[in-house]
Amino acid sequence: MISHFQKLVLIILGLNSIKLIYALNLGLVPDEVYYWEWSRNIDFSFYDQGPGVALYIRLFTSILGNNLFSLKLAAIVASFLCSILLLLSGRLLSFSETQLNWIAIFTQFIPGFWGGSVLIMHDSPLILFWSLGVFSVLKFLKDRNSVWIYVLFISIALGALSKHSMVFFALSLVIWLVTSKDEWSLLKNIHFYLGLVLAFIIISPVLYWNLKHDWENIDAILNLRSSGSVNSKGGSTGKLFIGQLLSISPIWFLSFFAYAIYTAKRIYKKEISIAMISSNSMNWFLVINFLTLPIFFLFMSIRKDTQANWVFPAYISGILIFTRAIGSTTNFHVQYYKYLRYGLPLALLFILYSMFSINIDKLTGQRLEPYFVLGYRSVGFDSVTEKVLELQKEIDKSATIITNKYQDAAILSWYIPEQPRIQSLNILQKNQYNHWLNLEQGKNYLLVYIEEKTCEKSFVFFQPYLNLMFEEVKEYPEKEIVDGNSIIKRYQVWHLKNYQRGWSSSVRKFLHEELATTLLPTLANEKTHSGSSKEGEMLGFQLLQNYYSRGGEIECKPLKK
Repeated sequence: MISHFQKLVLIILGLNSIKLIYALNLGLVPDEVYYWEWSRNIDFSFYDQGPGVALYIRLFTSILGNNLFSLKLAAIVASFLCSILLLLSGRLLSFSETQLNWIAIFTQFIPGFWGGSVLIMHDSPLILFWSLGVFSVLKFLKDRNSVWIYVLFISIALGALSKHSMVFFALSLVIWLVTSKDEWSLLKNIHFYLGLVLAFIIISPVLYWNLKHDWENIDAILNLRSSGSVNSKGGSTGKLFIGQLLSISPIWFLSFFAYAIYTAKRIYKKEISIAMISSNSMNWFLVINFLTLPIFFLFMSIRKDTQANWVFPAYISGILIFTRAIGSTTNFHVQYYKYLRYGLPLALLFILYSMFSINIDKLTGQRLEPYFVLGYRSVGFDSVTEKVLELQKEIDKSATIITNKYQDAAILSWYIPEQPRIQSLNILQKNQYNHWLNLEQGKNYLLVYIEEKTCEKSFVFFQPYLNLMFEEVKEYPEKEIVDGNSIIKRYQVWHLKNYQRGWSSSVRKFLHEELATTLLPTLANEKTHSGSSKEGEMLGFQLLQNYYSRGGEIECKPLKK
């Protein structure tokens, strides 16, 4: 007779099989293909992150080939293993069958987790190894077997290879050790230091790559290149909060939030103390591990643009903390459990909407802009690729296809039958493609620009640079990919003849020789004569600032006009 735990494993396996079937009917979003492109060009590290996700994808594609099944299976396997590790962690915490049921429910039906489980991103191996790290700490504290120290440090290192936010797991471990006097004996354990050395060896390729590339990888992380490297006007704290509300599902997130407030209130009233909480090493570690990441990004959101998924690894420990509360019999906890139950139908509705968003949008008369319909995000790229190949035959068969955005380069590489590596100019946006760019002087190119945000008119900021780079630039009209009554993608093509020089050298020349010595003084003098010198002095700088801030874009509204 199989145990309750084994039944849950089989149920989760069945649910993940359904997810895989669903995922195979989805297209790929550009970021997934970007990391797939990394897996075809394995290196010690990459500009954006370490090589972890590339190695993970390569594990599947080397066996199953460069196809949709390989990428989606990689995503599903990471999600499945994460769920099992959480169940195992629940058993270490002596959870009841009801509590284990809730772990299974949370890992499968939290909308953000469900959506993330069908996408292969660098978060996939990150959350997998974060889960393994949590389990390793709990297992060590339960059995005191030093082998789990090694598993812990391997988990931290492999997670850091996937995404640098794994450093917050290490930080939470340090804070936990400093505040847990009973665990200071770990600092006398030789295996602790051998584990540190092993972790350093595993992450050393990233350090080696950075030494060779002027620490570009670290610079990209510190300056949040992936989110545009910009300060957020008025902060993004509200955006971060709403992102959690929708990703976790409103009732569940508010229940979790209420439980955190309730606990803080009890501490304030001295009904419980930090010393009481920290007296249990397992619980105290989960609390520290859960709080470190959200607190950091909460403060960061005051000035910087932040994204909801950056907080997701913290919910590994959070699920265990909140599931423990289900077993309590106090009035608050009984109410807390009731609201958790109410949250399940709402979470399922969120998931069903994400699965059938296109169908729902069509049934309601396509009232939403396609950019806000989840299903459309992966649709239309194959049609764009087909149209671009047709244009290449018509315009110039010898011209090589290139793009400006790295997302466009990756998605075209995937859908072009031969799967070539498309190059990306990356004008004013640095990423891994800068290390792969190798345009040949005198050669012709066909530049492709894909607009996913179809509710606004494309603002093609890079065209002036093309005139500096090529002898002749011919612009072709923007075209649309339509599904029903909705424009789901726009694309535009430029025929570029006789490549002469890179855009950055052209910009430096423009800034040093033309803008500083000719344009700005001229503008300033003209405005001085008209009695408005301050306006004249600022005009040239505003023009440049518009390029760098992508000025001129029209904000999208969810509903169609």
